[in-house]
Amino acid sequence: IDAQQQHALAVDLINARRAEADAPPLTAAPTLGEALGAQVPEDHLGDFSLDGVTVPMAAGGDSVDWRRMFLVGGRCGGCGIEVTANDVRFFVNQWLDTPRYRDALLDPAQTHIGLTVSADGTGAKVALAAIAGE
Repeated sequence: IDAQQQHALAVDLINARRAEADAPPLTAAPTLGEALGAQVPEDHLGDFSLDGVTVPMAAGGDSVDWRRMFLVGGRCGGCGIEVTANDVRFFVNQWLDTPRYRDALLDPAQTHIGLTVSADGTGAKVALAAIAGE
């Protein structure tokens, strides 16, 4: 599943929950996902720490003025060598089941989401998302 499909699936899953919460839908922001993905190593994801991951407030282009941003992340091991739609569902559902992540994902003030899910070919995967409001 490529980055565009990852975004589309994540946005659909999250927007279904946002609709239930009477929150406006999120828009996919691929540039935010790219900024996150640039910080994920191509191998040894089992050793990757989510600490220290940042997204420059300028990510998304000069025309975007992010007022606030919240980062969510997750890791798994032994979960396949390639990123699949099930991985995206797993991480998004995990975030929606975690109160502080759910609060950020469903916050009506947030307008965009950037996402990256990476696999290192050994079974380790990392998912990162930036939820931002203009």
